[in-house]
Parts: sequence; structure tokens; C-alpha cells
Amino acid sequence: MPGLNYLHIGSRRTIKMETPKTPYGLEEHLSTLCQQAPQFKNLHSSWELNKRSCVSALKQVAQNYPHYSVHDELHSQNVVSNMEQLLGEDRLCKLSPTDTWRLLQLAYLHDFGMLLLYDNIEQEWESADFQEYLLGQLSLLHTCNQEDVLKLDYISNGYAADYIHPRFLAEMLRLGDLLDADNSRFEPTAELVTGELPQDSAAHKGKHEATIHLLITPEQIEYRADCPNHSVYRETRVFLDWLESELTFAAINWLSLIPKELGGTAPRLTKKELLLNGKPDIENTSDLRFGISQEKAFEIIEGSGIYNDKMIFLRELIQNAEDASKIQLWRDLQKRPDLYLVDNADKNDLSHLQPYDIKAEAFDSYKITVDMRQEPDEKFRIRIIDRGTGMSVDTVKQMCRVGTSYHQDKARRREIEAMPAWLRPTAGFGIGLQSVFLVAPVFTIYSRPEEGAIKVTVESRKKEGYVQIEKGEFWEEQGTCVEVVFDQLQINIPMKKSYDPFGEDSGTADTIYKDFCDNMKHWVELSWFPVDITQDCLLLKKIRNELWNDFQPGDCQQKGPFLVTQTTYEGIQVWDRRLTRCSILSLVLMHLHRSICL
Repeated sequence: MPGLNYLHIGSRRTIKMETPKTPYGLEEHLSTLCQQAPQFKNLHSSWELNKRSCVSALKQVAQNYPHYSVHDELHSQNVVSNMEQLLGEDRLCKLSPTDTWRLLQLAYLHDFGMLLLYDNIEQEWESADFQEYLLGQLSLLHTCNQEDVLKLDYISNGYAADYIHPRFLAEMLRLGDLLDADNSRFEPTAELVTGELPQDSAAHKGKHEATIHLLITPEQIEYRADCPNHSVYRETRVFLDWLESELTFAAINWLSLIPKELGGTAPRLTKKELLLNGKPDIENTSDLRFGISQEKAFEIIEGSGIYNDKMIFLRELIQNAEDASKIQLWRDLQKRPDLYLVDNADKNDLSHLQPYDIKAEAFDSYKITVDMRQEPDEKFRIRIIDRGTGMSVDTVKQMCRVGTSYHQDKARRREIEAMPAWLRPTAGFGIGLQSVFLVAPVFTIYSRPEEGAIKVTVESRKKEGYVQIEKGEFWEEQGTCVEVVFDQLQINIPMKKSYDPFGEDSGTADTIYKDFCDNMKHWVELSWFPVDITQDCLLLKKIRNELWNDFQPGDCQQKGPFLVTQTTYEGIQVWDRRLTRCSILSLVLMHLHRSICL
């Protein structure tokens, strides 16, 4: 029987084996149609001739574009194969002769522009004759916007009383070309001849090599990739986003694209899995970028008066640390007020708390540490460590929206509005963190919120601005550590008037530490939390604001909204409960005022 082979084993029995079925393809379909209808024989002949010419010509593409993925016969064959898989045999059998011929031509001709000199490409591409030439239009559209496909005619006259469907042809080329995503797109010996690939080409090559599963059927498409690094991951995400967008466009406009006799629906992307070194990405954050509006970027980076001193980034980081500590203190107060409040404080209404209602040792639990260390090659490393809320993945995403504040997060806004005014955070993340880029192109955040530790690497926009997030045991205690490493020449630490630039210790690390500590004191003297300044983890200075500790309601007099302590050698201390602020009234001024009154 036709299609069957017989295998004889010994002399006793014969096993009948069926020959594997060869998939019915576009070339076979064109050949069959031309045999059945002689008026189309010229189509088949022209295809055979054009194919040989194209195969020969496409071999030259690599000479002009050695760093690109291959655009040779193998790529064209893959595009044809992808079209066949997208259509399926049932729909493929219904294709007209001219549509079939056009699809084959497009698969081999769509990259022909790469054979021309750049000047010729521009001249030909812009010429009216070329634009009006249908194959040229369809080939052009495989890299244009989706909406341009719908500008083509739905149906046109074809060869020998046949019809063609330009929109359908253009969309099949777009999908077939896009889905050539396996790992055979780069010539393995090309780098040996041309040298190391450019960064963009290397990421593009990595994207193809990362593909570990690709399924194309008329009903569904499945894709899985395991990326070795973040740059390849981002390139693969771009591809996957593009594929999703193209399939959505095809699904919405299917009836306006497909020939009526083919019917069916566009394939769906039923599986999309991206791995990063064998692990799922953290909530799709590998393509997260540190964003900032152009106006704010110019204000900060170009120096419009916001940050005249580059070291001001430390004040911003300390402010972020204090804000996180305030929120954590508030949450802990709500959970265990008896543990944190003094005995005579109102534990039922926390919204009117004053700082003196909280035990002094409670503030110590949220101390902020600024650790400085000199690194090799005249570099400095500074770490700002807090024991606040920690940063979750969602917090990092919000941080990347520079210029936003806590008030744009509804849940966080409600939490903050319930807090006493003096305990509320002053800002959101973003602008302050952006000031780090005045001294360093990258910085690192180690953080542990309640759900587990993360490491965040933040790049300046000058280095593409990507934010990379990793999960792991990077930080043991709840809170956040921001680490900045920068060149010593990048900083401009104001020196005291008594500083001798010609002294023996001028320019040494110890001198820089000392003068930095003196200036740091002015930045944090009003902080509610103690700040430790350390050098290689050894304490240099402890800055602590304890003015409010003297204002216990039972230990001082209450005069309306004011609390007054006993007289000191300087005068009396007055606490304004409305402004949450302490003032010292001089005894000299008090006696002078009394004399005038008498």
C-alpha cells in the first residue's frame, strides 16, 4: 500500500510500519495549485527562480552587518515555517495561488534592503515608485506600526484572475519574522572574525540563546526563556511585550486581516515564562527604571539651586531613614502602646501624642547609623542604616516614580493622616535618592521589610537608569541600608575656619571624617532619633536630641498649650504642644520685661 513500509523479522512475521507524514507547506501548496491550474504555472516558475537568486544574495548580508543576527536563507526558512505553523494545514490548504506566492516571496525578500548601501536604502525607501510596489510595501510594514497594516487594502486583484489579501500578507510576515526567536540566529564564528559584539547585539544574541521552549500552533503560542543576566532579561521582555502586542492587534482585527475563507481566530499567547538564572523574576522588576521628569532632572542634576553642595545627598538619605523610622515607630506604638509609652500618657488616643509621652529608650530602638569607610583607589563608602519599615518590592516601584510622595498611596496616606503631626514623614522616596547621582553613578540598597530581604541596585539615567532587585539573605535586621561608593574628588566638604590646609593632617581621611562630623551635626540636630556616626564601625560621634525628655506632665507646669520646666542657669524651657517645639527663655530678658512692667 502507498505510504506503508514492511519490515520482515526472521521468517515468521512481518511488521507493517507507517511512513511519518511530512507537514504540508507553502511551497508544496503552490506547486500543487500550479499543477492543478496551468494558468498559474508562471507563478511557480518565478518563485523557483527568485528563491535561488534570494538565497545567493542573502549570503552577502553578513558582510555588511557582521554584528547583527543572521538574515540568510535559514532565517527565511524559519519565517516560512512559522507562517505555516500559525496557519495550520486546514487554513493553508485554502490559500489562493497569489497569496501563497506572496508569502514565500515576502519571507525571502523582507530583509533585502540590508544588501544596499545606506544612501541607496534611503533614496529607494522614500521613492514613490518603491512605495507603490506592493512587495516593497509589505516588506516595509514588517517593522512599522501595527496601524499601518490596516492602511493596506483588504483585498486586491492578483495574478490570472486570482485575488490577494495585502493586510493578511503583511501580518503573517510580521508574526513569522517576530517568532524566529530560537538560538540559531547568530553565526557562532562571527565574533572570532569581527571581534566582540556591541552591547546591544550581545543582549540580542543572549535573548535568542535564552529561548528554551517555543511552540507555534494556529490556536496558541508558548514561550519560555532562561536569561543569564539582567540585560538579556530586559531584551527578552521587550521581545515578549512586542509579541503580546502583535497578537492582541491580530486578535482584535482578525476579521479585517484574514481572508474570509480561512476563518478561525488569531493564536493566543497561552504561556509566557521568563526566568532569571533559573529563578522567576521578582514581580517583573528586571526592567524597572529609575524615572524622573525632565524638569526635575534639570533642577537636580544641572544644579538650579536645590543642591549646591554635592554632599547634601547624605541629608536626603538621612531624611528618608528618619521617615521610615517614624512610620515603624507609629506601627509599633499601635501594637504595644504599653511597651513604648510612659505611664501617664494617654494610651487610648495616640493621635495627640507628644514626644515626651514616649519613653526615651524607645527612640533608641530606631537609631540611625552613618558609617564611613575609606576604600582603595581614593574611594569612600558611606552607609546610612536605619531600623525602620524596610523597603518592599512595591516600595521600590514607588521609589522609581521620582517626585511622588506618600500621599499618592491611598493606604499609606490614611496611615499618615492618623499620625501626630510631628511624627509624620516629610517626603517620599525619589528626589532625595536621585541626589546620590551627584557623586556616584550607582548605589545599592539592602533592605528587610517584614516579608524578607532584598538587594536593590540603582543606576543613574546616564547608565540607562535600570533598577535591579534580588531576593536573598542580604540584610539580617528589619530596616534599610543605603550604600554609596564615590571618588574622593567628587565631594566638597566645607571645612571649619580653624582648619589649616597646610597642616600635617590636611587631606587625610581622619580630617575629612572630623570635618564631615561637624557639618553632619547641623543636618540631624533636630532628628527625633539618635544618629551614630561611625568610622569603620567605630563610634566617632553620637548626636542625640533629648530636649523633650524634661517635659513630663507631672514634672512641669502647664500654661495653656505650653509646658514650662524649672528655671535653668540659661532661663526656662518652654514646650509648645501646638508646634511640637522647645524654646529657652533667657532669665535676663525675663527680668528686663518685669522691670519695664513695674
